[in-house]
Amino acid sequence: MFGTIVFQPDLDLSVEEAGEIYSYRWEIEIVMRFYKEALCFDETRVHNDYSVLGSELIIFVSTVITFRLINQFTRTGLFDQMTYKAIMKVLQKAKKAKNEKGERELLKMNPAQIKILQVLEVLPKPEEQPKRKRGRPRKRPP
Repeated sequence: MFGTIVFQPDLDLSVEEAGEIYSYRWEIEIVMRFYKEALCFDETRVHNDYSVLGSELIIFVSTVITFRLINQFTRTGLFDQMTYKAIMKVLQKAKKAKNEKGERELLKMNPAQIKILQVLEVLPKPEEQPKRKRGRPRKRPP
């Protein structure tokens, strides 16, 4: 019933390196679950070899994009505050539409969501106002 798991790699790795590489397994599981649930990539529904290859290519490109997103979330510190699923929900809500002037504007986002998009550099950060000295301004001589 209980036992010991032995990893025997064919690479020259230290125990720490092997453990670190194995820890990425959970990230892969999270990404695959997202594909199956949100993107419906669990079935191929194709009948010829070229369609299967095309489907696999799309899944591969999606995986590369996803891990680049994960790296960006880690660099910006968003994973310290939110889960992968929560960040992806914010990104799914980020939509722009043309207004009456023909300019594109962001639709129905609250300030917290806009801040997340600014942290990810999807939206430009607002210009900071120059800091003023505290207190009343000095009176100028007449």
